[in-house]
Amino acid sequence: MGADPSVPSWRATLEKRPPVDCIGELGVPIPVVPADAPVQFVDELFRHDRGLRAVAVSRSEGTWALLARSQVDYQLSGRLGYGRALNARSTVEKLLPESQLVVQADIGLDAAADLALARPEAVRYDDFLLVDQDGPRAVAVSRVFEELSATLRYAAWHDALTGLPNRRWLSEQGPSLLQMSDPERTAILYVDLDNFKTVNDTHGHDAGNDILVQFSERLKASLRTSDVAVRLGGDEFIALLSDISEADAQKVGQRVLDAILEPMPFGDQSLQLSATIGLAMAKEIDDDDELGPLNALLRHADGAMLAGKQQGKQRVQRLNRHESDPFARLAQIRRRLAEAIEADAFDVSFEPVLDLASGSCSSLQAQLSWDAPELGARA
Repeated sequence: MGADPSVPSWRATLEKRPPVDCIGELGVPIPVVPADAPVQFVDELFRHDRGLRAVAVSRSEGTWALLARSQVDYQLSGRLGYGRALNARSTVEKLLPESQLVVQADIGLDAAADLALARPEAVRYDDFLLVDQDGPRAVAVSRVFEELSATLRYAAWHDALTGLPNRRWLSEQGPSLLQMSDPERTAILYVDLDNFKTVNDTHGHDAGNDILVQFSERLKASLRTSDVAVRLGGDEFIALLSDISEADAQKVGQRVLDAILEPMPFGDQSLQLSATIGLAMAKEIDDDDELGPLNALLRHADGAMLAGKQQGKQRVQRLNRHESDPFARLAQIRRRLAEAIEADAFDVSFEPVLDLASGSCSSLQAQLSWDAPELGARA
């Protein structure tokens, strides 16, 4: 059941890893030189390693400083071209800039960004010097802001509780992914936990959250490497399946059902749950100009899930090929209702309600009808 590598994968669009938590993960090891080392020594280091951005300077009083390549180049090439000659006998100490920013490895990205922005404009984007038990390292300010941006993007696209992609990721990434997928081999599973409200009511919301986290892990483990699980909210999840047949999609759905039936531990207890899954294939979804292909597919799978609930729960449910989407007709009616009212398209008729015992008319019954061919006559 492995996915064809030539087919676009839903999971391939996800972030490969959560962003870093602290600046220590961004540090790059750099050479250490004493403060009294000749400038020529550092110049040679930079000349031999074009990728070297800076060196750490160890001062006699036990403190550290950062000397960047840009600072050395500026000092040795300045002063009307005589910088190298004028600094030939200088030590590294004399080239150090006045403004130094030394940070600890556990400082967060937000705090590091604030420190950078608080520096004078001329040195705002100079590297940080990071000092910890691993020795001195350099941190590029640009990397701090890149990771901070990635953190915000990751948080916006992932559910805070389960870590799964969320509804926003689905709405922003889903339409283009669906457009690239083969509708003949694209499926969606709409998963709803059965009677989940009783877990919160009986055991509390902490137990409920723990169960949701456990289920999300089981859901991911039940999918193929090319598929992706999404938490829509509450106890509703979906699985997006690419390059898959209907029969294999049914098998994936059954694996999800089997996974949740295994008892879920919570403290010294274990909870037994089940789920109902609606399965929809993209090839069966009619175009809907109002909703778009992805939302139409979601609606169809949701309708299949609700049909499964009505038929006893704990199953993978498909809508019959001749069975209409229960939400589609309702959506059509709602969209056309305002226009019908404006066009005075409704007919009202009255029928008497007779008392059979006395033969008298006790009341009138009003019937509203709407002749809408696209919805069926006399809707």
